[in-house]
This record gives sequence, C-alpha cells and structure tokens, in this order.
Amino acid sequence: MATAASISDPIPVAVDSAGVTEFVSREVPLAAPAAVPATVALLPQLLSWTAIGLLVFVSGGVIYLSTVEWRDRRRRQAAEPRRRP
Repeated sequence: MATAASISDPIPVAVDSAGVTEFVSREVPLAAPAAVPATVALLPQLLSWTAIGLLVFVSGGVIYLSTVEWRDRRRRQAAEPRRRP
C-alpha cells in the first residue's frame, strides 16, 4: 500500500512448481521534493504588486483626465454667450 512518503514496490520471493511467482511488497521512500529557489517563490508576489500598481496608476489617470475635461467644459460653457429662448 502506498503512503505519502513511499511507493509500494513488489519483490519476487519464490516461484512454485506451477511457475507462479510470489511477491512481497516493500516500502521504498520517495525522494525529498526539491527546494524552490527564492526568486521563483517571489515571482507571484512581484506580479501581484505590479498589477496593483498599474491598476492604481491607470485609475488615477482616468480620474485626472475626467476632472480636466469636466473643468474645461465648465470653462467653455461660462465663456460662451447665453442664448435667450
């Protein structure tokens, strides 16, 4: 039976007169997982902070441009003569 730390590896023990091989299983330990380099572990964190920074930057730009356009529209409307109905 395989566990998280080993694999079941059947070993032939004996062959009877009918040619049937008997097996006994032994537990073979698996290799330890390789260590993840620090740069690979930090990559998702770096990408998420970059995405957040870009989101804030673009949102700020949209708010700034919207404000400038709104002020300009008010200035143009104030500068044109009013029409009487």
